[in-house]
Amino acid sequence: DADTAILRKAKTIKLTIGSKTANVDGKTVDMPAAPYIKWDRLLVPVRAVADALGCTVTWDAAPGTATLASEEGVLALTTHSPVMQVNGKPVEMDAAPEIVGSGTMMIPVRYIAEALHCTVAWDASTRTATITAI
Repeated sequence: DADTAILRKAKTIKLTIGSKTANVDGKTVDMPAAPYIKWDRLLVPVRAVADALGCTVTWDAAPGTATLASEEGVLALTTHSPVMQVNGKPVEMDAAPEIVGSGTMMIPVRYIAEALHCTVAWDASTRTATITAI
């Protein structure tokens, strides 16, 4: 549909602490859970961010692993594991993905953004992170 087409081509995503909506290239998009800070890291819903960045997301419930595939490569994140796989190579994270609410995986945003060739800027005054595709 039209909304998905817009999401798949996102250049800028703005996520605000406590808000279940994201601003994706100027359009408001609902998310299943609001971003929050834990371990001094911003955690965001993996599928909402991955979809906006053009990734295909698959979920394997048994190990609790989300796999994101894009032109940039393949990322695998497993619940409670601080190691993300990027194109089959381990990347240490200082925070692990976790499940909240009715099954939403939350991930530390900087790691996924950087692995997908994006930058992340934090505005402390508005408590908003801006992900920009580069």
